Amino acid sequence: RIVAAGNHLASLLNDVLDIARIEAGGLKVSLHPVPVNEAVAAATDLIQPTALEHGVAVEAQVENHHFVEADDQRLQQILLNLLSNAIKYNRDGGTVTVASRHTAPDELVRIDVIDTGPGISPDKIERLFVPYDRLGAEATKVQGIGLGLAVTKSLVELMGGSISVASEQGRGCTFTVALRAASPDQEDLEREGTTARSA
Repeated sequence: RIVAAGNHLASLLNDVLDIARIEAGGLKVSLHPVPVNEAVAAATDLIQPTALEHGVAVEAQVENHHFVEADDQRLQQILLNLLSNAIKYNRDGGTVTVASRHTAPDELVRIDVIDTGPGISPDKIERLFVPYDRLGAEATKVQGIGLGLAVTKSLVELMGGSISVASEQGRGCTFTVALRAASPDQEDLEREGTTARSA
C-alpha cells in the first residue's frame, strides 16, 4: 500500500509539473521516427498490473511498419495516460484495445485506444481536456486530479498532432491520437529485418 500510494503521488506530482511547464512554454520535445508497435508494447507491458487489478484485458492490434514523428518518451506517457483512463473507467471483465492505422491522403498514423466502459455523455465530451475537471469522478473511488488528459492533449499538440474522442453512452469510448507518419531510419530498418528473420 505504501509503494502504491507513493507511485500514485509521484504520478500526480509529475502531471502538475508537466502542466506548469507546458503553460510556461518550457516543455520541449525531441522528434524522430518512433515505431508505434514498440511504443505500444512498452506501454501495455507497464500497464498490465493495473489492468489485472481492475479485471480488464488489454490487447494490441498494431502494424509493425507504422512509424510516427514523435518524442518516444512523451509518446509512451501519452499511451500510458490513455490506457490508464481506459482501464480505470472500464467495467469488470471489460477490454481495452490499442490499434493503429495509416491514412495515406493526409499521411497520418492514427492510434486508437478503445474501451468497453460506460461511455461519456455528449455534454461532457468538450470538458474532457479541461485541467482539473473530473466530470464528477471525484465523487467515485477513481483516483486522480483531472490533469492526465489535459497533459496528454498538450503533449500530442507539441508533437504536431491532434487528439479526439468518440463515445456512445453504454458502449465505451475511443480516443484517437493522430501523428505525422515518419520513415524509419537505417537503425530501425535493420532492427525490423533482424526481428523478421528471427520470427
